[in-house]
Amino acid sequence: MTQRGPLYTPEELERAVLMKAKGMRWKEVAEALGRPVESLKMTVSRYRRGFVSTTRLRWREERALIEREVWAGKRPCQIAREQGWNPTNLSDRMIRMGLDLEVRNEIYDHIKRAA
Repeated sequence: MTQRGPLYTPEELERAVLMKAKGMRWKEVAEALGRPVESLKMTVSRYRRGFVSTTRLRWREERALIEREVWAGKRPCQIAREQGWNPTNLSDRMIRMGLDLEVRNEIYDHIKRAA
């Protein structure tokens, strides 16, 4: 199985492109960003050609947001309303994340006991 490091952010990719445009070597750019040289070269090349999407990064951020909101005691309909999301889609996504009703009820009970 291949190990993956943290996703590249759009800002990080732009910074790498600018550093290369200033004449820096790949090794210098990789060291400045704390990334492996070959990974950086391949990702920047794909980014320049329009093949790198930040969708996975957005999905990770949304997943973290959903988990934080659930642990804060918010119900799916409340989270969906605040984020402007479809409540049904959010509920389906929460189930795929393992946050089905039974798990959410356990979290809410835990929060009530802690208060």
